Amino acid sequence: MEQPTASFEELAQELVFREHQIALLQVEASMLAAELSQNGFLEREGYNSPTDWLRFNCHLTDKVASDRINVGEHLAKMPLSVDCLRDGSIGYSHLAVMARTAEAVGKKFDERELLPLALEFTPGKFYYKSLHYRHSVDAKKYADEQSDDATSVTRVLLSQESQVMDVGRTTRIVSAPLKRALKARDAHCRWPGCERPASKCDGHHLLSWIDGGPTDLDNLVLLCRRHHRMVHEGDLQLIKTEDGQIV
Repeated sequence: MEQPTASFEELAQELVFREHQIALLQVEASMLAAELSQNGFLEREGYNSPTDWLRFNCHLTDKVASDRINVGEHLAKMPLSVDCLRDGSIGYSHLAVMARTAEAVGKKFDERELLPLALEFTPGKFYYKSLHYRHSVDAKKYADEQSDDATSVTRVLLSQESQVMDVGRTTRIVSAPLKRALKARDAHCRWPGCERPASKCDGHHLLSWIDGGPTDLDNLVLLCRRHHRMVHEGDLQLIKTEDGQIV
């Protein structure tokens, strides 16, 4: 006897169910990522950044890796949002936007003012794109209204394709377009005598980001993970000479 085929409505319900399960797992993954980041494990592994560890070991993009850590670190500030995610009212992408907002405004973040925005958008109406835009606008206004400090201005250099190539002091993380430019320029590890290919290398700040070094092409060199680890663990400093050599 032939088994009845599932209707499109049943398939749609199954898809919604699966995506909800994925969102719950993403929250759990965010908690693990934040714990590994906070206890220093991801830094000690010798990668360029915690997000680089997630990129290589969990096969994530820069943005997704950053969201994993960010969401995990701000979950305690978003109990209502987490409850809404668990009952299916919002998705993980909404939670990520809330976490970015929490990161931007710091202690003045109040999810009770922003959560209603997420709940205005219902599934099936392209709500993520709309929510992301709405949150981006409202988060900036919210931050400006809540902050007692002057607004800071940061240099961001874009390529012709509008990809971030130079973020100055905005972040320590080397963007994907900037890393591609770095790989094209250096081709291999710049440690004297090392020829490990760019695919085995990460970007290293010549002047440490913590000490004021910008995240731009002039302040970055490729280092293989072995030599990158040696520089950080051995408290060594690389210097670029006037003719572009690394010593």
